[in-house]
Amino acid sequence: MRQDKVSLAMLRILDAIFVAVAFWLAYQLRLALPEHLPLLGKLKKFGDDPVVLTESWQALAMIIVSWWILLNLTGVYSRASRTRLASLFFSLLKTNILGIFILGAAAFIFRLSSVSRLMILFFVVLNFSILFIEKWVVYWLLNRFAVTRQPLDHILIVGTNDQVNRFVQRLASRPEEAVRLVGLVSWSLADVGREIFGFPILGTVHHLDQILSSRAVDEVIVIQPGRKVDDLETVALLCEEVGIKTSIVANLFDLAISRTRFRYLAGVPMITYTTTPIDEWGLFFKRMLDLFASALGLLLLWPLFVVAAVLIKLDSPGPVFFTQTRSGLNGREFTLFKFRSMVPDAEEQQSQLATFNEMGGPTFKMTDDPRVTWIGKFIRKTSIDELPQLFNVLKGEMSLVGPRPPLPGEVAQYERWQRRRLSVRPGITCIWQVSGRNQIDFDEWMRLDLQYIDSWSFMLDIKILVRTLAAVLSTKGAS
Repeated sequence: MRQDKVSLAMLRILDAIFVAVAFWLAYQLRLALPEHLPLLGKLKKFGDDPVVLTESWQALAMIIVSWWILLNLTGVYSRASRTRLASLFFSLLKTNILGIFILGAAAFIFRLSSVSRLMILFFVVLNFSILFIEKWVVYWLLNRFAVTRQPLDHILIVGTNDQVNRFVQRLASRPEEAVRLVGLVSWSLADVGREIFGFPILGTVHHLDQILSSRAVDEVIVIQPGRKVDDLETVALLCEEVGIKTSIVANLFDLAISRTRFRYLAGVPMITYTTTPIDEWGLFFKRMLDLFASALGLLLLWPLFVVAAVLIKLDSPGPVFFTQTRSGLNGREFTLFKFRSMVPDAEEQQSQLATFNEMGGPTFKMTDDPRVTWIGKFIRKTSIDELPQLFNVLKGEMSLVGPRPPLPGEVAQYERWQRRRLSVRPGITCIWQVSGRNQIDFDEWMRLDLQYIDSWSFMLDIKILVRTLAAVLSTKGAS
């Protein structure tokens, strides 16, 4: 699962809440029992005695900290417990058995009169039941979200030795890793065309550039000990240039842009080089902002959508929305939504206007484009035509801030260094939007996008959104 640190932090907070609920229910259950039953003793309500209230808070704090430690030590947060019901059951069982001894010892040593033996028993039973149900539901949702709702990480493996065979076999048996193996790359031409556990060997390392440009690949994993450092560095430098993550079993390279982190995949230790942001909390808040802002925007702006739709239909024949296939994260294709601002056959007419292209590079831009309708000029000037992309943001295909999604035909004409702009989720606005918009040339546009990727932070997104709002209100650089 991506963003494991964020997920685990949220799980621990949730655990603390449910542990506190189990403690309160156990106390209330013990309090409700008749006082004349043998061995129960007398128990006061929280509000009856300030000493009891203080002791209860101290006991609860000790319980939460103890349970956090025990849940971690017994493997409740491990991948096995997150994907296998039996592992979760026995991990929680061990946690609560150990917890009984810790609570009993603490109650005896610190003489906590508010924590009776029967209350400890009630708490352990309730806590086990509540946490088991809570974790089964949460882990099911997390695994389903990671595997089916989020796009799978597309990986390409470099190497064809026995270690690769074992890794591919283990990876195939662990769907919780949320990855899809695209294929393999060999160092030898003789291996091309073979398969390893049903996965094709697509070519040699010399074909890697072509393979990465023709397929959606998020990560290249090198599993080939014994190769020369120069061989491994060739792969790493190529992936860095196009913005693809690289993982290897060992060795560090002096890469100019990539950030390095250590992780495990299918139990195999790896060093990962990535040019994309690795601030998991920042990325988490970025996605939360995308979801909240796009949902709120669609909710509040629907009257504007209706007015725009009516004006577009009255102005010219054709559909209200313009849909187009664009290239998203690492080449994933998706359907982009916009309000139609041109005549219905605008794409067919573009070839006739090629000599009027003012942008340079594979992108087409033209001042006073004759294909633009009367209402189209207005919605372009005010950027209203971009608003339907809030649907793309809500679906997770785009972000509020990020490089603009190009056409697949444009991507095919990119130079290698320009393809790195596809290494992050595309957005509605980016640095170029607040740096002259259509008034800058293509190469400068690409460099600004790469500058955004290399210097990304959550606060940078906020600044860009504020500056974009100012640019839209002033209509500076729009066309």
